[in-house]
Amino acid sequence: METTLARTTDLSVLDRPADRMLSWSLVVAPLVYLLADCLYTANGWDNGDAGAVHVIGAVLYGFVAIRFFAWSRGRLQIASLVAAIVGTAGNVAYGFDTIHVSLGATALVDTDGPERSSSPSACSFRWCCCSAQSCSVSVARFVAPH
Repeated sequence: METTLARTTDLSVLDRPADRMLSWSLVVAPLVYLLADCLYTANGWDNGDAGAVHVIGAVLYGFVAIRFFAWSRGRLQIASLVAAIVGTAGNVAYGFDTIHVSLGATALVDTDGPERSSSPSACSFRWCCCSAQSCSVSVARFVAPH
């Protein structure tokens, strides 16, 4: 049995809890990331609190990427799913790296070996964020009255 996501403009779809959570992530994720950026700016790149907020923001942006996945179709849907999973993992890794540096460890990007594998996945996350932010414009067609 094949399961597919049906595309609809029916506003009752937003009544489901998962859809509401994914839609709210479009608002909450940028605000959490703004807080992380402010903490980084005020306290430096090796601040553990900024790293913790960064991790929360990275997870929330994962939900944004999943929202984009649900709105897209075909090959774009496959690409957005891959970017959501790989990119979120890489972005969370950078947050945890900041926490480890705040505790006295060496930054993973300054080491040799498999630790550097988080760098390419963060590039996927950045692509996914740009795509998701451009997709957030289409929120209006789901929430605006017809």
